Amino acid sequence: MMDAQEESLSTSISLYEYLERLPLSTLRSLYALPAPRGPIVCASVLRSTCLTELARQFALRLVACGGSFSVSSILEGWVHRSAKYQREALLALKRLEIMGMVEPQLGLAGRRRRIGSSTGGEIDDEDDDDGGDGTKLTKLMGKDVQLTPEFRDSMKLYLSTSSSSPWPIITREQIIATAAKKSEGGDAIGDQTTEKEHKPSRHPPTRQELETYTQSSWDSVLHFLVGSDDTTTTEEVGGNDGDRPSIGEPSEAMVQFLTRIGLMQVDPDYTGRDKSRAPLVITSKGYEFMLRDTNAQVWQFVLQYLNSLAQHHHHHEKKDAIRIDALSYLICLGSTRVGDGYHISTVVKNNKAARQIMKDFGRFGLVFFCRVADKTAFYPTSLVVNLIASNEKATATQEEVGGDATTTSPSVAATRSLEESLSASIPSRSHLAVIVQTNFQVVAYTRSKLHISTLGLFCDISSYRRLPNVIIFFITRDSIKSALRLGVTASQILRFLHVHAHPMLRDGDGPLVPANVRDQILLWDRERRRVVMDEVNEHCCNMTTVVIILFLCINQFFQMELYDYFISHRTYMDRYFHLVGSMMGCKSPQAEWYDTVDIVPGVDSPCLEVAEQKNLTVDPAALKSACDYAQSMDSDGLVVWHLGKLQAAIYWNGFDRNRLVASKSMAKMIAGLVIGRAIEQGHIKSVDQPVSDFITEWKGTPKQYSTIRHFLQNSSGISRFTMSALPWSQSLRAYLSEYHENVLIHETRAEYTPGSEYDYSQITSDMLAIVIERATKQRYADYVGNHLLRPIGAQGGTVFVNRPGGLAHSGCCMNLPAESYIRMGILMAQDGVWNKNRILADGWMAETLKPSPANPKWGLHIWLGKPYQMRVRFFPERLQPIGTFHSEPYAADDLFLWDGAGHQSMWIVPSKQLVVLRIGPKPGPRLGQPGEYDNSRIPNTVIRGLMEYLRDI
Repeated sequence: MMDAQEESLSTSISLYEYLERLPLSTLRSLYALPAPRGPIVCASVLRSTCLTELARQFALRLVACGGSFSVSSILEGWVHRSAKYQREALLALKRLEIMGMVEPQLGLAGRRRRIGSSTGGEIDDEDDDDGGDGTKLTKLMGKDVQLTPEFRDSMKLYLSTSSSSPWPIITREQIIATAAKKSEGGDAIGDQTTEKEHKPSRHPPTRQELETYTQSSWDSVLHFLVGSDDTTTTEEVGGNDGDRPSIGEPSEAMVQFLTRIGLMQVDPDYTGRDKSRAPLVITSKGYEFMLRDTNAQVWQFVLQYLNSLAQHHHHHEKKDAIRIDALSYLICLGSTRVGDGYHISTVVKNNKAARQIMKDFGRFGLVFFCRVADKTAFYPTSLVVNLIASNEKATATQEEVGGDATTTSPSVAATRSLEESLSASIPSRSHLAVIVQTNFQVVAYTRSKLHISTLGLFCDISSYRRLPNVIIFFITRDSIKSALRLGVTASQILRFLHVHAHPMLRDGDGPLVPANVRDQILLWDRERRRVVMDEVNEHCCNMTTVVIILFLCINQFFQMELYDYFISHRTYMDRYFHLVGSMMGCKSPQAEWYDTVDIVPGVDSPCLEVAEQKNLTVDPAALKSACDYAQSMDSDGLVVWHLGKLQAAIYWNGFDRNRLVASKSMAKMIAGLVIGRAIEQGHIKSVDQPVSDFITEWKGTPKQYSTIRHFLQNSSGISRFTMSALPWSQSLRAYLSEYHENVLIHETRAEYTPGSEYDYSQITSDMLAIVIERATKQRYADYVGNHLLRPIGAQGGTVFVNRPGGLAHSGCCMNLPAESYIRMGILMAQDGVWNKNRILADGWMAETLKPSPANPKWGLHIWLGKPYQMRVRFFPERLQPIGTFHSEPYAADDLFLWDGAGHQSMWIVPSKQLVVLRIGPKPGPRLGQPGEYDNSRIPNTVIRGLMEYLRDI
């Protein structure tokens, strides 16, 4: 199974982002490679968008000056003393530390992750936070900045080298000398090659030949994907075939590679007996691939190749060594010029692995192999040069093209090449220039059937018209819908039209795609999510009757007395059917299962203090970014509190600060706070007190060994959680029965040693309500309201009870306004103290945040931010194969969180006095699907937008 590091690398969208995600040890090993590879890598990283302009200046100054400089001398002597430039200087130093160019003694980088870009970005405050007193910034000012020896030595060597080429170029003189010696009958200066490699020498390929080879290699893959044969004759287009490569099918190895990376699959509709003869068809991932620009397509191939190298070498050191070789040769190839040739023997020498890597690059059309001057030589193509030169990391991630999509543009070289092709008397077959008109007509200047097939993905093929060198289509609702069904997104279509827009359109100020066309494509995309249509059968009877008939049939078949059970437990069955019906997407005419509630007391407190716009301590751009993402993920609200004031309180879908919000499983965290409050008031001795002191029915049974700590750690040893839709299952009856306390107390069993396993269980969480009520002699709702909410000025709400006067649920089902959750988060951020009054027991928060032995992500009824896991599971793997997605570690070491079903979440960072609350239904696509909800994005966006340290700069 791929670990978190490899999974993070596999999602990189450019070479330099890939380098950014590598471990520091691997990066430094790249810099330390012998010349020319190490120096070339250093120079390439220095030129890349991994660094800001100021970071490049710092690096070059440090290389030239040598030695070390204190942070204070750099901030005072090298940059302007305004807050803006001081901030940029800190970001520059951080980027240098993240990329392994300076020693990691500053502590700015913390855990390495992707932050910012060449155009800016928020400096991460994880380790830069001053807490308002400037202490950490003062310590930072006294630290020294020093280049790592690997980067320093390689960069010096690069700057002192006269040649810009990584290897000796094959010169005209060498070719003439070899030919002359051969004509004299002497032996050529050959390399040690096998007989198979002894082919006749040839003249060096021209730039046009290289371009033809590149186009042929790459187009064979693309034509194979879309299934076009491109058999157009030269007479049909009025030219000769001097510029037209012969396009055949890709090699068998390449076809297997296309299948392995998911661009093609065996035809699922094939009905023949011999499955080995089933044809390959393009996948939805393949359609998406077709709409990418060439550089993005090439990078996807290289990325998958790097992944395959890592997977074939399970030993860590071998994996790193082969990856370092592949990356270094790739970067060196990108530093060459198209048309220059190199002898393979002078490049890879006796390194067999490196020779194989270069051959693999040739499969992708990155290099062209031939024999020149009686030696095997290779010539880098424009594919590899442009791949390294055009680092479009900042624009490639733009998924919403509804805004300023014009930023997604081809490189200058690509645009110049297209202009030359359009002005030529016989344009090349590789060019594509698109003009989109306001009447939805698409005019495409191209001679390639490949481009025609690609446009046919989202254009109406019935409107196809052709003129010499010009193709005309129309975009229609049906053609866009057809593309969307294939897995193509509206943003990908718009990005394709922008990247391939006609050069003349770029000269003016107008949009590359008319606004009405862009908006209509986005609207057609959103139509799919307005209403979900399902086929249903209408029955002329109510739901209860259906259940009775169903149970009677089961009773008759299995000889079970279920009818009597239904009649005697009518309330339970109503709740059961409502729950099952809601899971199936339908509504029950019976009452909601939350119909019986207790009132949770509170106070009608004023709103928390709101920060004025000019006094915000969180960057407004970061707040907007977090709110935009929350809204895009079907949220009902986002509330941000920092340093005593609300920075943002945005609500959607009719919600406001007074509307009750379902807690989901965040009620478990409230139960943990209530235990801490009961210990503070002396109702409970300690967290290690046996639960049987309160549930005395367990005395003398195996359940008597479970303590409150075991319950809060989800390691009670009692009744492992199971998921079942059967109405007589223990888990459902413990949740919905009007006498569920009998199930909790008498029907549960001791199934494993307390503390030995992690078991996220609704049953054990609900038992805490019994503990609180018996310990305090008060109803659960009253104790929560009077002794937790009122002391912190929070509004009250409701909590589900099994029957009037019955037992409340403490594992779910509490309903409170959003600010009540925020106030409880503030209480935890302030170590259980509110307005100098201790609410939670002294030391309770320290106990709460200790990782559980059976699950380091879980404390005492609280989720912990560390250690980082890309996929975090609520339940054991047997019940939840795919965990919730976190694209990166949380940006603060002391972050912990409340998390309920559907990502009803609250993130708390005590060191920064920050609380962030997201409310709403389950967002976005399902787990494991493209575009799924990223649990770390909202809090990290806000954390990186914190600005409290600027006051001391």
